[in-house]
Amino acid sequence: MRSFLARIGLISVLFIFCCQFFLQIDAHAIQCQEIFKPNTYNKTFQRIQQGGFVNLKNGSLIEGSVVNGGLQPHTKIDFAHPSLKALIDEANSIRHLEVERRIQIITESSHRLFIHKEYADPTYLFLMARGRQVGELSFGEYIAKRAGTCREHAIFMHLALQAAGVPNKLTYALYRHFNYDRSKKSFEVLDEDHAFVVVEHAQQRFIVDSYFHEAHGQSYDHLLTNMFITKNSPRAPWAYDLWSAVPTGIDRLPIHIIKIHNFPVYYIP
Repeated sequence: MRSFLARIGLISVLFIFCCQFFLQIDAHAIQCQEIFKPNTYNKTFQRIQQGGFVNLKNGSLIEGSVVNGGLQPHTKIDFAHPSLKALIDEANSIRHLEVERRIQIITESSHRLFIHKEYADPTYLFLMARGRQVGELSFGEYIAKRAGTCREHAIFMHLALQAAGVPNKLTYALYRHFNYDRSKKSFEVLDEDHAFVVVEHAQQRFIVDSYFHEAHGQSYDHLLTNMFITKNSPRAPWAYDLWSAVPTGIDRLPIHIIKIHNFPVYYIP
């Protein structure tokens, strides 16, 4: 009987703890929404942009999904942060190289940097929680912790390419891509919100994407107007060879930009 009552007591304690924990998370989310009042930021920033293509500047602020109940806090672009400053300085040092080589170097740098790149990664979740508590998080913190999903990869590429003298635009889209299962010899087609950057090269617009390799180097306009790519689809010199990973006989791959989002909100100084 005592053992049974002890178990009941333990369950009650755990239940109360969980309730307090989740109420605390909700309180932090509410606090973030209170901190991030548009009327306040209207007075601080010269331009507010809802989604689309954007050029971020030092001091820019990117609205996080926390305003809609999500995990991601707001992100502040602060060039004075030591980790971000180091990135800017390093990218600035390769301005003398050919554009294609600059893109390649920065893409490889992104691959080496981000080792915590899943939403469920404890390091990434820790950053999300800390950012929600204070209302916003400096982008340099993601670099310092080497943590980031597609959003942070895209911001990294955007800022580094800017510093390296490669004009580009950051955007956020509903994106269709694939996973190929070799054992089943079948494609899994996924529709996901995804961030990437677009550069103009040889009078065409191409994607630079260090997170999803299948879009990297593909024609932006082709992906926007076509449901598939083929071996003859336009692509940039930095595109990966996707065809070596699929069996002979497959002549098209499902990669498509469904639409460009009108979120997040960007606050530009």
